[in-house]
Amino acid sequence: MIIEPRIASAGVADAGEILTVQRAAYLVEAQRYADPFLPPLTETLDEVRAVLAGPATVLTARLGHRLVGSVRAHVDGDTAHVGRLSVAPDQQGRGVGGRLLLAVEAACLAQETAPAGEPTPAGKPTPAGKPAPAGKPAPAGEPAPAAPGVGRLRRFALFTGADSEQNLRLYRRHGYRVVGHRPDPNGIRLALLEKAVVSPARSDA
Repeated sequence: MIIEPRIASAGVADAGEILTVQRAAYLVEAQRYADPFLPPLTETLDEVRAVLAGPATVLTARLGHRLVGSVRAHVDGDTAHVGRLSVAPDQQGRGVGGRLLLAVEAACLAQETAPAGEPTPAGKPTPAGKPAPAGKPAPAGEPAPAAPGVGRLRRFALFTGADSEQNLRLYRRHGYRVVGHRPDPNGIRLALLEKAVVSPARSDA
């Protein structure tokens, strides 16, 4: 019997667990590129706490009480930038990363499409700055549906190592496509990926 992880919004109290899983997950990437100074590995606990206390959307995946994955995103203009998708090494290949990716996309869309002052998932502030109550979490892997294309959000963007085939397969499977490449500050070649937010089909024909 496969137990699906529970996806929920992260709080500052989750910072230590998030950093532990993040470092374990990105250690494989560090070994692949022979670079122990990847940003997810050098990020400090205080920096993670600052992200959690800020406007970014941060989600966690838990199996029971154990945190096994996390992801974060922030919206800039019409683009939601997704990053730090991390899954504990012993849980990789079981769909946790895909569930987190879908959930953070849905959370960003919900924030962008909610009218000012209306509740958004898990206590995140609305555009009017009013906190929303944390409701009952959606079933694992089934984020609350949002109406795509209604708000200003037009695309999701992220990057990964150009040689990280497992990561690239995951993102392509969820609709992302490579739109370019660039080196990181240490010279590692990164693949830049985007996924368009598709507006609902018109039915006025």
